[in-house]
Amino acid sequence: MLIFSFAVRRGNALRIGRISRLFAAYSLAAYSHVRQNLSMPETTTTVNARLSRAPLRVSLPWPANFKQAAALQRDLASQVIDFGNVHAPYLAAGADMHIRRSDGMGIATVVTVAVPKLHVVERVSAVVPVEFPYIPGLLSFRELPALLEAFSRLTVQPDVVLVDGHGRCHPRRLGLACHLGLELDLPTVGCAKSRLTGSFGDLGRDAGSTADLELDGEQIGTAVRSKERCNPLFVSVGHKISLKNAVEVVEQNLDGYKIPRALRLAHTMAKSNA
Repeated sequence: MLIFSFAVRRGNALRIGRISRLFAAYSLAAYSHVRQNLSMPETTTTVNARLSRAPLRVSLPWPANFKQAAALQRDLASQVIDFGNVHAPYLAAGADMHIRRSDGMGIATVVTVAVPKLHVVERVSAVVPVEFPYIPGLLSFRELPALLEAFSRLTVQPDVVLVDGHGRCHPRRLGLACHLGLELDLPTVGCAKSRLTGSFGDLGRDAGSTADLELDGEQIGTAVRSKERCNPLFVSVGHKISLKNAVEVVEQNLDGYKIPRALRLAHTMAKSNA
């Protein structure tokens, strides 16, 4: 009876393995078809190539306290590039992380869509222990390890990353989007649902209305009314992109909802597994 059960399980595993390989082959073929339809050059993104992971700029474990972490943010802020443009067609990845209630593990997800049609190209996730406490302004030290693990599992490199968090819109000008952008060395956009710092003036009620978000006389981001009768999104530079283009990327990824499609799908995927 035990031998029979083992044989059945082994047979099922073999069939599942064959199905997984076929599905992976189909996904890559489908992606190639999408890229051909969008006339996207292969020099921008390489099929079958995993997203390269440069060594972390800080060896784990992360800084042990607020003072060390804040000092590191100030050092890294000078390395952020505040210019660059991403033009359609391109691949946009949405990244988000939730904490699993049962064991406190971090569930990070990345969903990539093809702009302008916003078709889903790839979804990946990773489960990683969370070792840094929740401290406003230090979100990257809590979420970055899990997000980097998820990005390492992508088979297709995105052209721009949308992050559920702030970039330059941060007291030390280095939010999660900046830190992640530096690690990935990719254009990155901060797209937060709540304001961490700064202030903005009158913002129109219509979808598409914008207002400068300023701190100490400096524009650090843009408040964007992505949907009528909804609170604004707070968009800022993460890395290798201008603020103007960051707002354009967010608007190009909207599909009738407040949150850009890739980011919304990543949020839903992470939350459903948390």
